[in-house]
Amino acid sequence: MELAEFFLQKLQQQSRMPYKDGNDVGSNLSSSVLREIVLTLGLNFAPFEPLGHLIDERLSAQRNTIAHGEYLEIDEASFEEVTDDVVAMLDAFRGHVDNAVALGTYRAQAPI
Repeated sequence: MELAEFFLQKLQQQSRMPYKDGNDVGSNLSSSVLREIVLTLGLNFAPFEPLGHLIDERLSAQRNTIAHGEYLEIDEASFEEVTDDVVAMLDAFRGHVDNAVALGTYRAQAPI
């Protein structure tokens, strides 16, 4: 939020934000972390809301199972489905960021 405020109100001043602490959204992606990133960029979160299930229940839950040393069997079809969904999500995110940059909308509505 401090970074967004700087870009909106203090561009004539020199930034004094340590880069390592600039965007602390947690170590793992979750729907709440994605929400924070999207809103920090001044984008509309509504298009990403349906992806909460994919992120929280498919990606994070499976990652946590493996990270905690539990065995998880994933068949090829499920892997391909999740991969396709993640790539589509990344493409959508990139598209929203590209549109915000092209239209300049990120300047007008970034939350502070």
